[in-house]
Amino acid sequence: MSLPKSLLTAVCVLFFLLATAVPLPSHAQETNPISMEVEIGFDNLRKGQGWTPVQITLANSGPAIEGRIAIYTGTSNNRNTVYTAPISLPTQSNKRLFLNAHLPNTNINIIVTDEDDNVVAQLRPTNIRTVQTDGLLYGVVAPNPDSLEILSRVKAGRPAAEVALLTLSDLPSDVVAWRMLDMLVLTDVDTNELSAAQRTALRSWVELGGQLVVTGGANWQKTTSALEDLLPVEPTGLQSVDDLPALSTAVGRPFRDAGPYTVTTSNLRDGELLYRQDGLPLLARRPHGLGNVFFLALDPQFAPLEAWDGREILWDTVAQYIPKAPVWGSMFQDENAAKSAVEIFPSLTLPSATLLFCFLMLYVLAIGPLNYIILKRLNKREWAWVSVPVVVLLFSGLAYAIGAATLGNSALINQMTRVYGQMGASTGEAYTAVALYSPSRTNYNLQFPAEAEVRPLSPFGNATGGVTIERDTLLTVQSNVVDIGEVLTYAAHTAQPLPNVRGEVVVEPLENGHVKLEITLTNDSDTAFENAIILVNRFAINVGTLAPGQTITRTHTTTIRLVAQSILEMQQGLRRYESAVSASGDSPLQTYYSDLIGPSTYGYYSYYDDTPVVFSRYQFLESLRDYYATPTSSNFPLGAVTFMGWTKAAVLDVQLDNGRANHDATTIYFLEIPFRP
Repeated sequence: MSLPKSLLTAVCVLFFLLATAVPLPSHAQETNPISMEVEIGFDNLRKGQGWTPVQITLANSGPAIEGRIAIYTGTSNNRNTVYTAPISLPTQSNKRLFLNAHLPNTNINIIVTDEDDNVVAQLRPTNIRTVQTDGLLYGVVAPNPDSLEILSRVKAGRPAAEVALLTLSDLPSDVVAWRMLDMLVLTDVDTNELSAAQRTALRSWVELGGQLVVTGGANWQKTTSALEDLLPVEPTGLQSVDDLPALSTAVGRPFRDAGPYTVTTSNLRDGELLYRQDGLPLLARRPHGLGNVFFLALDPQFAPLEAWDGREILWDTVAQYIPKAPVWGSMFQDENAAKSAVEIFPSLTLPSATLLFCFLMLYVLAIGPLNYIILKRLNKREWAWVSVPVVVLLFSGLAYAIGAATLGNSALINQMTRVYGQMGASTGEAYTAVALYSPSRTNYNLQFPAEAEVRPLSPFGNATGGVTIERDTLLTVQSNVVDIGEVLTYAAHTAQPLPNVRGEVVVEPLENGHVKLEITLTNDSDTAFENAIILVNRFAINVGTLAPGQTITRTHTTTIRLVAQSILEMQQGLRRYESAVSASGDSPLQTYYSDLIGPSTYGYYSYYDDTPVVFSRYQFLESLRDYYATPTSSNFPLGAVTFMGWTKAAVLDVQLDNGRANHDATTIYFLEIPFRP
């Protein structure tokens, strides 16, 4: 039987429509109520492989969610390190949060889960750009930032420069996240909108070597309102001037646009004037710790600076003052040496050789002659089948008891820290290696202060470690399963208060380009600094122990003209550097080890021949060694005068959440001594 022609036609049309129908996208079928936007670093720019701020904005149009947000770094080949934090998303809510992550590469995945660990949102950022480690990263906050994109051409002797266009809300509230930013320009923005945490982080960032430029112009009051105590000048008002010939002549470029120009008037309070027009300050600089604060009396968005041929030269003058981090002011170059150093626990000592010898001799006597003599007198020599195992068990238990008494029943936490800053500043930068030792197999959650940034310490600096790190009221390294006698190691980066040590360098120029330095130090802290030295360029002045309350004065004359010139430039705020990598690949401080650590037993430092304290300090300084001559390792400061000394005080409060631990701590301070202007 055949189908009617009309029915056959309808069936064919139906099959055609079904075959060619385009399915709706899954998101059209079921819209995800959670939307997520992510910005990596500053304007999706990151510098090197340091700690990177990750700004995450979440919106929830569905039911309320109590869950977690997690940043997965690395790859499945080297195991992920996960940075996580709790997140609460009520219905119809928008939230923005910052998480910092150590990114060995740009392969990251951001996941939001609910209370049942179901994935509700996921994003893999793909628009991340990386700035060379020794390049410059500028941040610009301005309503019209286009006029400042010229900063990407201002390299100041560096290989590259990039500009991040930001808003005030993009600025992090913890200082470690700021560290990859070299210079920040604030123009025509209301700095009162900065939170208290942002202001504190900004000030600490400057003290640690950041460079802040605050500009004037018509809206100078709102731009300077929250930062007046940092400025080198005291702004007083506005003045309209027809021309600024002193500026155009000094730069060597005539202005494109004719006046009048709006200039913020001010009085110099602290620092120096780089450009002025008669008695009117135009560009002033004030050193603040290791960094600088500049005030530019003109708004770069308007004439005469806008589209001026000389603006690149003007900004280069400012950028020349951006300091580089010296070799001891960056994270461990040789992480294997840092790991080896912190795994030596000063309080975890082996039994002495004498004790071991006596124990073995007693064991041999007991199982042999004494056992035989006693059984012979009892006329029970056949009991040797029982007495020998009993003696073995007895001495095994004794050996275990001695070991337990030596190692203890509590976990051990050891931390070794390198702190870098300038005397007189409130904040220094701390790089800490942390080791956790367990006498038994158990789980540990290691807790750090909330402001710490922590990652696994890799022996070769490239593996991410497979660890979950949670940020809440504290920072917790979660669920570490530690076997008997195993040691886990981590690297922490924090900003820390500096000890109250005052110092000053007075420079006296001599004939033939030589200079004489008079260096004064006063230890107003309650901490003694051991094996201390003062390093002037490559010359070490031995201090020994700087006791609490002690004041010392040392003099040094430099006859090398290059060094003398660098010292004079350093006095003016301009820093010069040379390579810290020797031809033999030695540590940059190896020449000074006998003063900084103490003499070695046989002319070289050895785990077997030197004390644990000496060898661990040796290994910790060896972490400055760079076999690959990366850019940061080349930064040995010429002209700087730096105090170096050890203490036994801990800088990090590291605890276990499920048990008591004993603590060891060693800290070495690298404190630059300021020059008298």
